[in-house]
Amino acid sequence: MAGIVDSHQCGQIIKDFLACPQDRAHFDAFFKLTRQFTTGFLRYLRALGHTLPLVEQSNIKQALDDLALDILGSFLRSEPNKPFVIIFRYFRQKYGDDIDSRKPAEACDSYCSLLFGYIRQELSRIRAKADPQVEKLKRRFRDILNGHNYVRLSSTDDRTAIFCLHKYESQLRPNRPFIERDQLLEIVDRAYLDNIKYTEWCYGIFDWLNKYTSVRNALIKHELIRAVIVVNSRHVLDNSIWAFPPNLADWEIKEKTLLKAKDETLNWISKTVLAGFVEKEKITPDHGICFRQAVDRYLLDLLYSRGVDLLPAYFREVMPKSEHPRYLDGYKHIFETTIHKAVEDFQHRAKKADKFGFWSLPNDE
Repeated sequence: MAGIVDSHQCGQIIKDFLACPQDRAHFDAFFKLTRQFTTGFLRYLRALGHTLPLVEQSNIKQALDDLALDILGSFLRSEPNKPFVIIFRYFRQKYGDDIDSRKPAEACDSYCSLLFGYIRQELSRIRAKADPQVEKLKRRFRDILNGHNYVRLSSTDDRTAIFCLHKYESQLRPNRPFIERDQLLEIVDRAYLDNIKYTEWCYGIFDWLNKYTSVRNALIKHELIRAVIVVNSRHVLDNSIWAFPPNLADWEIKEKTLLKAKDETLNWISKTVLAGFVEKEKITPDHGICFRQAVDRYLLDLLYSRGVDLLPAYFREVMPKSEHPRYLDGYKHIFETTIHKAVEDFQHRAKKADKFGFWSLPNDE
């Protein structure tokens, strides 16, 4: 962003606008500066490797300008008797009525903090609206990789951690290169078609990978998740509630309604079913917390995925490995009762709150 104007010039433009936003000359200068800062910051993020929601990839300059204008449309919004509400609220909270005494350079630094923070926030919002599956898919595969079937081989950075199947840990090929992206996409797609559940899909990817003896039979976490997202987007999620409605406003209402119902169910299951099992010493308080996490994951899978995994898979994800062998004789009845009661309560709450006639839910197992 250097070279647009120095901080003193920038700050003076901002101060003039804050003092008299209705003045056309002041507003034009302020808008030009804000637009330049916005496009410059988007170019900076893109240079760092961030994936931006650009509509027109063939003309990056035009796409960045369009994205900047989309962001500024909400950033510069006004409300009745509250012009440019975001900007004035920020400066009032930060300086009160003392902005006039601030040096232009200080006003510039403060404004950039506000603008760049808003841009990051708005980019996250745009991505979430564009694909409500993505964050839930990422979460699901992170949980699966942390399960007992997988071994984390290296890296203190969670994003670049390397994973392999536990059963292949003694057969690693550390001197071979990682699989190329196109080949990885083929494997992920083949495993997708072979399997229904997310746990099986992930397991199948590593099983297929092991057959490619010219490459390592391990994957970098973010490379795997990126490939999963690409392949998932190619397929129609027939069993997902997100297949409709296409209207974004309806989608937002629907998501808010269902997530509220889910949270209410989590609170209810904790205070009644799980509290009862703890009181009767069927499970410990710590195990009750783990069961609540399993309920949360199960309900999220019902909402966002093609389906749900088998119940023992959720048990293994949340419980210590030392307890896994005791599932059948020690936990099965309690755990499955908890899940089934949670689904029943959630369905009741969601249907009761569904005023728009678009309720649907994949069948659970």
